[in-house]
Amino acid sequence: MRLSTAGGVYTDAQANRGKVTWQSICASCHTTAEHSDAKFVAEWRGRSLLAFYRSLFTTMPKDDPGTLSEDQYMDVIAFMLKLNRMPAGAAELEADTLALMRTTMEFRTPGGR
Repeated sequence: MRLSTAGGVYTDAQANRGKVTWQSICASCHTTAEHSDAKFVAEWRGRSLLAFYRSLFTTMPKDDPGTLSEDQYMDVIAFMLKLNRMPAGAAELEADTLALMRTTMEFRTPGGR
């Protein structure tokens, strides 16, 4: 059973926590624009949330990859989904390998907007 980020796979509260983590850890090296522009959309459209999670886990933070908690990674992903105007849902995004593998990143329009 395939799921989609267009179906609301995170909560607003989770995205808000992700924003705090983003601002304290990620914003020193990254902008929100680079994670919601056409290049980002082209790279991640149709790929699984598991691939996205693994990419973040193995490369971020740049100075110490894999050091955030699973919850922090999920919160940051929720924030990034919100940046791309994907709707929030009733349940939080969890670090469940099977669920993440089955969930496809779908953007509303070609530019992600």
